[in-house]
Amino acid sequence: MLFAFQGKAQAQEVKSEIGFNLTFAHYPGTSEDMYYHPKGYYTYSIDPGIEILYRYKLSNSISVGTGASYQTGRIPAYLNRFKFGEISAPLLFRIITNPEGKSKFFLSAAIYGGKILYISADNFGRVDWHKLEMKYIQGYSPNSFFVDLSLNAGVSFKADGKSEFSISPIVKFRVKDNWMENYRESIYYGIIFSYQLNLKRNQKI
Repeated sequence: MLFAFQGKAQAQEVKSEIGFNLTFAHYPGTSEDMYYHPKGYYTYSIDPGIEILYRYKLSNSISVGTGASYQTGRIPAYLNRFKFGEISAPLLFRIITNPEGKSKFFLSAAIYGGKILYISADNFGRVDWHKLEMKYIQGYSPNSFFVDLSLNAGVSFKADGKSEFSISPIVKFRVKDNWMENYRESIYYGIIFSYQLNLKRNQKI
């Protein structure tokens, strides 16, 4: 009877969660309105990225978290084009408007600090593209760090008692850029598809 009572005296409470995000982002370049686009030009590039996030619930409707993010991108810049990958770590804050609902609406804000992991550049010559050494790019600098502010709102759906799926559009603003500010806009945007695994702990009742 004591063992049975101890089992009933504990309940499971969701206090944290792990999120696996697939992102698709568009980085507007400084020359997307060019009249002439050579073959192979990045006219409207949409590129993938991944995130692994950990969030801790301060209450049923508020959580904070962090994690790791990797995002690829392509940018047109007149007769040049850039291809790159960025890695960053975010600090996240999320509010859920209806925490008891089967479908939950949320608003998230975050600050990302990161750096360019790799970058390559091409230039369009008379007939085709050819690789450029980065030292010949106007304004190039070894400094590759950046800081982003992001805002996204979306909806999540319960898959079962332990997991959820969500979708949310996102807008990011690069508040501290590097030499690439000469070739891209400070605002970029995209969409996030997320799978969330809820972690539970025992709670005495």
